[in-house]
Amino acid sequence: MEYHVSIEQVAAQPLAVIRDRATRAELPVKIPAHCGTVWNFIRQQNLKSPGLMITVYLDDPNESLLARPGGVPIEVGAQVAAPFADSSPVMCSSTPAGTIAATTHIGPYGELGKAHEAVRAWCVANGKRIAGTYWELYDHPTDDPTKLRTDVSYLLR
Repeated sequence: MEYHVSIEQVAAQPLAVIRDRATRAELPVKIPAHCGTVWNFIRQQNLKSPGLMITVYLDDPNESLLARPGGVPIEVGAQVAAPFADSSPVMCSSTPAGTIAATTHIGPYGELGKAHEAVRAWCVANGKRIAGTYWELYDHPTDDPTKLRTDVSYLLR
């Protein structure tokens, strides 16, 4: 897949999340489990939500992605329309506002690394510095993994 990277200005997006740490091997288990917990919370609290799930990585993307023992800090959950009061284990957070480099991945989640590599390589080639926070915004699920859409965004300095 060929990736087109764009530069965009984004506003902070309120999120309902569970904070955790994960290694690469743990992501396929932790992301769906945490999203399920957050969706149950959103329904129970009658929160308005745009309906998309997200994983925010709170670490330096220039290091070997998720290679460190113990993993990296993550926030996993969903977009919400407005901030809310924390209720363990779900916390109110947000994506950062600012300038991002972004691309869209179409295909299985297991191939998302290619989209991350494309954005990081584009930033190097174009003299853009990554700030450290990056995220994956997942479109609505489908039974056909070749049609899954994930937007990959990196906050720039």
